[in-house]
Amino acid sequence: MYNTEVKARYIAERNETTVLPYNFLNRIFSKSETFEEQLGKDLYDFTFYEIENFYKTLNVGAIDYLYVLNNAYSLYVQWCLQENLVADCQNHFLEFSKEKLMDYVNKITSARRIVSRKQVISWCEELPNSSDQFVLLGTFEGLYNPNYSDFRHAKMEDISGNTIYLYSDRRIQISDKLIEYAKDCNEAMEYYSITNTMSKKMSFKPAPTIIKEYPNIREDVDEHQKGIRIYNKLVRSFKYLGIYDWMKANALIESGMIDMINERAKQLKMTGKEYLYSSYVEELEEQYSKHIVRSQFYLKVKDFLV
Repeated sequence: MYNTEVKARYIAERNETTVLPYNFLNRIFSKSETFEEQLGKDLYDFTFYEIENFYKTLNVGAIDYLYVLNNAYSLYVQWCLQENLVADCQNHFLEFSKEKLMDYVNKITSARRIVSRKQVISWCEELPNSSDQFVLLGTFEGLYNPNYSDFRHAKMEDISGNTIYLYSDRRIQISDKLIEYAKDCNEAMEYYSITNTMSKKMSFKPAPTIIKEYPNIREDVDEHQKGIRIYNKLVRSFKYLGIYDWMKANALIESGMIDMINERAKQLKMTGKEYLYSSYVEELEEQYSKHIVRSQFYLKVKDFLV
């Protein structure tokens, strides 16, 4: 880290008062280190144009990540202002709104992360295990929630027609294809490893849930650890499909949301923007268990809407 003593003091104070992801501040300061060294000064003394050049250099592909990064740097500079460290007594990171930050997102990488339903199903058909298919398409269609409890607790009897009643008390619509994967997953009693040669085969233990567990899995772990098992299924699938470097769970969810907006807008004979700003958006929020700030979400996805 550049200017290690100051940043270490800041990190120590933040960690005392705020719960942050492991090593988060160290990671973001590592990103700025090379640029700080080139300019010969700390982040807190960056001008607007120096921050702009820094963000262009980062070549970030996701606006949400850049927004988090900018907020984190801004909080650091606010602390430095209180410590009387900033030469011009200004926090220039505050000059970067989310709309402004969109200018520094790599549009090609960002567009690559938005995929169609057809593409997701094509990926699913390449996966050898129905449980991986169920998780991949299910994430696209809205089953995701904290700790993946909707996946872990889902049973075939929770599905009625194209409606599934979820553990999180949501009721959402799912496709015939996802129901097909759910049935296959529910009946499967073996899992083929999708790493290396796929020669390893493991048996599931019987369970009423659609997704089964391995016999050696510990049950005396917290909900977070149980959720990681589902998340790891997604990660392994992304790696197997060769898309891990650019496709993540959040991008898959966002792609599903865009797909739903466009399909519902066509059904209702309106544009995607009109749908997003109508009361119909509540069904989208229910489907994906998200509160949508329309102006910010539209800014992010407008290029993909009908």
